[in-house]
Amino acid sequence: MGHSLIGAFDGNSLSKWSPKADGTEQHLVVDLGSVQKIKRCETFTDFVDKGAQYKIEYSADNVKWSVFADKTNNAKISIPCFADEGNAKARWVRLTVLPAKDKTIANIYEFKVYGD
Repeated sequence: MGHSLIGAFDGNSLSKWSPKADGTEQHLVVDLGSVQKIKRCETFTDFVDKGAQYKIEYSADNVKWSVFADKTNNAKISIPCFADEGNAKARWVRLTVLPAKDKTIANIYEFKVYGD
C-alpha cells in the first residue's frame, strides 16, 4: 500500500500506512463527518521491539487542536496496539507519528477511533 492512507482505515491488518521516513514527524487526519464523542483511540503499529512515539489531537473546526494523548516520549512496547482513553468531542482526529531515536518511523496498520 505504500504511502496510501487507506491502509490505516481499511480494517485489514495486513495493509498499512507507511509515513515518509525522512526524520520528520508525519501525520494523518481523520474526518468523522460531524462532531462525535471520542472515548478511545487505538493505534496499531509495526514496532514490536520498541515504543512508538506519537501524539493524538482532536478538533471541532480543523483549525484549533487539543491533545487527546501525548506519547511523544513513549518508550513502552504495547502489542497489539497502543490504546488511549479520554473524553472529547470533535469532528477531526489527527495522529502525528514521530521518528524514533534510530530515525525509523512506525508504520500504522490501523488507527481506530471509538465513541460511546
